[in-house]
Amino acid sequence: SQLVGENGEVVVPALVRHYGFREDDPTIGFFTEHAFADVKHGNEMYDLVDRHVVSEDDKRRAEIWTTRMCKLRWASFNELYRETVEGIRLEDTLPR
Repeated sequence: SQLVGENGEVVVPALVRHYGFREDDPTIGFFTEHAFADVKHGNEMYDLVDRHVVSEDDKRRAEIWTTRMCKLRWASFNELYRETVEGIRLEDTLPR
């Protein structure tokens, strides 16, 4: 997982410096596009929250759902790591 803006400040420069890509290389286009889009979309989400999460009940519900979504994203990255780095496929760990 990453922070908004990390593609432009960390990921793209690292791909250029350490892996020899050019910033305009289509191979890393996903990261260069998201360097700008992530910041824009993140700011739009903040604006939506400011506009629509106004009551204490809204804030409580927003916190619950934000926590759930973060846990889901964390779990998906854990499984991605297990499969790509450790070579453990999720299908092989499920009961049959």
